[in-house]
Amino acid sequence: MEFKSYMQRINPLMDDDAMVDYREERRTTPTGVLIEINRLKLSEELTNHQIRLLTDLENYLYTKFRT
Repeated sequence: MEFKSYMQRINPLMDDDAMVDYREERRTTPTGVLIEINRLKLSEELTNHQIRLLTDLENYLYTKFRT
């Protein structure tokens, strides 16, 4: 149960429930990262290598957090 609670804090349903860092700022959530990945992929300024890296990160997040 403790691990499940921890994972919910890492990947909350609402951004307002995200963990807060030492500067009192909300941490980036996996969902937020996926949104940013999609935004970056739509830009035309990425190399093939950068796109592959983003795709690998996206796949990792989907696997780990099932968002």
